[in-house]
Amino acid sequence: MPTVTIIILNWNGWQDTIECLESLNEVNYDNFEVIVIDNGSTDDSAQKINNFIGSFKFIFHVSYSMFHENEGFAGGVNAAIKNISHQINYFLLLNNDTIVSPDFLKELVKTAESDKKIGIAGPIIYFYDKPDYINSAGSKVNWFMNRGEYIGYNEKDNRQFGNDPYEVDYISGACLLIKNEVIDKIGLMPEEYFLYYEDTDWNFQAKKAGYKSVLVPTAKIWHKESASAKKIGAKYIYYHVRNGILFNQRCAPFYKKVLIHPYNLYAFAKQLIKLCIPSKKEWAKAALAGMYDYYAGNFGKKK
Repeated sequence: MPTVTIIILNWNGWQDTIECLESLNEVNYDNFEVIVIDNGSTDDSAQKINNFIGSFKFIFHVSYSMFHENEGFAGGVNAAIKNISHQINYFLLLNNDTIVSPDFLKELVKTAESDKKIGIAGPIIYFYDKPDYINSAGSKVNWFMNRGEYIGYNEKDNRQFGNDPYEVDYISGACLLIKNEVIDKIGLMPEEYFLYYEDTDWNFQAKKAGYKSVLVPTAKIWHKESASAKKIGAKYIYYHVRNGILFNQRCAPFYKKVLIHPYNLYAFAKQLIKLCIPSKKEWAKAALAGMYDYYAGNFGKKK
């Protein structure tokens, strides 16, 4: 069976991470390991996760390491990939606030192995608190609105997506299986974003290299949607605005790269109006800061 390294980032969410690890212990795939990276948590995650790993009987090898500061999603993932000294066929990025079905990994790998052109694969993602409702059945890019959109969002699962894998614009980093050979060709995940859109960009770089991103309906996980977004508040808006423009300029067709700038003028004026509305002021300031920092070339972690 191909070797898989699963990378899980924790940031102030040890309860979620432990539940995720417990669900992975039920996975019916015999050749995987797990790397848990604490991304600069300020709670007692380090102690809680270390204690759990030391006392729990795992069916797989699990390792744990820490950053003193939050290195962002791409920074944490890249550090894990670079520190692997043995040969790996696949890396799987998995959000710590997910639980998985026992056969999700087997289904993902089986699909990826079926076609040399499949570089990235992902499962159907359901809501954790509404387990029959779809969070994402793959993702597409809306270039007009300059954002990513989940396919099937909040639809009840009536098997409308069938059982056969299908190509999508991108697979969310909430659960993303990527071939190591793809990383060898396109490089590590771009770190300029710090948070949000780096996974979308990675998918598009893989497409430019001739690979496909596919959704595997027979693979299933459940996601506590936006657990980390709730913790960072208005910064969620900041990163989405700044990084949405960055993604557009890196990956969009040429004419859509040009059209984004007039749209941004409209968005800028709209946010100025929202500054006058007390309930919208904080998010308007975050959106304006995101636009400013893109054009000023300020990327990475917000200062």
